Amino acid sequence: MKDVSRLSPTNLFVLRLWQEPLDEQRSEWRGEIKNVSSGEVRYFRTWEEIASLVPEMLYRDVGP
Repeated sequence: MKDVSRLSPTNLFVLRLWQEPLDEQRSEWRGEIKNVSSGEVRYFRTWEEIASLVPEMLYRDVGP
């Protein structure tokens, strides 16, 4: 388990969502998540990806 005591006490994320047209009748939701503290931005296409991106972005700089 990561040492959470070394993490910043707060992290602010901005979540941006939009519909992307695939053709005349179909579209899909796309998104961007930005860690305001670090400036890191990641893009996703499914809700499951958000669930994996947030921990990755939180613990990126924390050693074992």
